[in-house]
Amino acid sequence: MRRLPRFTTAFLRSRSAFVARDGRAASRDIALVLQAIVEANELPEDDDVLTALPSRLPDRYVLCHVRRVAKRNLWIWYQATESDAEFIDMTDKPPRSTRP
Repeated sequence: MRRLPRFTTAFLRSRSAFVARDGRAASRDIALVLQAIVEANELPEDDDVLTALPSRLPDRYVLCHVRRVAKRNLWIWYQATESDAEFIDMTDKPPRSTRP
């Protein structure tokens, strides 16, 4: 299965900032995670964390999954359906899990 990738402005801004800071190797590592999400047969995968991301609106949150970029303190926040993968944000702070 292959999902259509969609990118929010927040994700693109964050990605650009982290690549500028960390260089070409970071860009490659980020691309590998994006590709894995887009091509996954089932999402979320076992290591993905379900969490709430604060939205730009007061007292509102976006429920999404988060995956760590291997070997880096970078986290990709995404929502996925059978046909699309929307990349919402990227941070250098780990999520707080909603798992029990």
